Amino acid sequence: MKDAYEYYREKIDEKTLERLDNVWIELIESISMVQIECSSEVSAFRLFESLNDKGLDLGSVDLVKNRIFMEANQDEDIDEDRVKEIWEDILSVIRPELTQQYRFFCHYFMSIQEPEATDNVSKRKLYDYVNELLEGRLQAHDMSLEELLEDMYGKSKVYVNIKNGEVKKFRKYTNDLNEKIESTQLKNKRIRTLLLRIITEYDDADDVLEALYILEVLNIRNKIAGRNSNTSRDRFWCRACTMLTKQDNQNEYLRRLAEQRSPSDTVLRERMVNREFKNNDFTKYVLDRIEEEYYMRSSRGKGVNDRSKVDIEHIAPQSAFTADKYSEWKRYLNCTEEEFEEYKKRIGNLTLLEDRVNQSASDNPFEQKCRIYSHKTEFKMAEAVADNYNEWGIEQIVERSEELADIVNEIWCMENV
Repeated sequence: MKDAYEYYREKIDEKTLERLDNVWIELIESISMVQIECSSEVSAFRLFESLNDKGLDLGSVDLVKNRIFMEANQDEDIDEDRVKEIWEDILSVIRPELTQQYRFFCHYFMSIQEPEATDNVSKRKLYDYVNELLEGRLQAHDMSLEELLEDMYGKSKVYVNIKNGEVKKFRKYTNDLNEKIESTQLKNKRIRTLLLRIITEYDDADDVLEALYILEVLNIRNKIAGRNSNTSRDRFWCRACTMLTKQDNQNEYLRRLAEQRSPSDTVLRERMVNREFKNNDFTKYVLDRIEEEYYMRSSRGKGVNDRSKVDIEHIAPQSAFTADKYSEWKRYLNCTEEEFEEYKKRIGNLTLLEDRVNQSASDNPFEQKCRIYSHKTEFKMAEAVADNYNEWGIEQIVERSEELADIVNEIWCMENV
């Protein structure tokens, strides 16, 4: 605010009085004040949401803050200073880490056991839900506002650690746990509702690891198959948290849930063979797990510790028909450009390579690539391409896609959890 004041003061000092008068007149004549009367604070919130077309996520969080501060100010039994202090502590944790800060509050309320959310808490519903808590639900659960915020503050740190894959609660399996925490969130941030519940309430590291393996199977199979209608919705994970409370064996419930919501092996195989795979962390993770679980079983290879330093190599270059430097590939592929467009991003045409090797490999015809795959990379899946194929075209892409699909069905199989 001080910087803004100094900026405008400097600009104003440069203007003549006549120019300042003109600016003042223009400002006054361009401002309109509209008074809209609302029957309640909830109505005011709804109106604010409908008029706020700037796409700012802070609107709902600010309104929740104002409602909490107002409650603290009006209720003499609440320590107002303490409430404000805890609120700022919460924001100091999530503000540097989350661009959509409202998500933490929504996921927090859906994850806690008491007071339990009976439906999903969306950005639009956030103010209503907090208002409902302050209007009586907290009191019904014999919980003070300060206790709620203290719990929220503690879990905000856990939430950020989940988001970053840096959970340190369990010394046993720390690396494995965080790897699974990251993989369950690939293309699925809404699962953090359930992850927050599991990490904060499970006491045994083995139970946590089992739960994460189950959720990874559910997430990876659904993402490969393109089945996002349920698991990409907050309501699904809110319901999962609610049902988890009622189970004697919570992981058995998660197992049943995953089996019910995951595609069959037949569906997964068909989608794996026929879908396109983009050049992103999800595809890298799938290929990395194939490398570790299948190709490295009998010999030492290379796992991916930092996906930013590994490239997805297209065995037949994506620009085989459009770039002059790849003209030699037309002889190898023996197909039309339209046919190649359909198959070039299939999983069978992909492998992992070190970024340094990828730059040299992508410019060479297939025979030369095979020499690089055999001698200049530690990735066994690339080596297998050189060992198993003498030529490369659509037929080979399909054959290898089917092979990798069978491997994926084996890796992400509930029976192996």
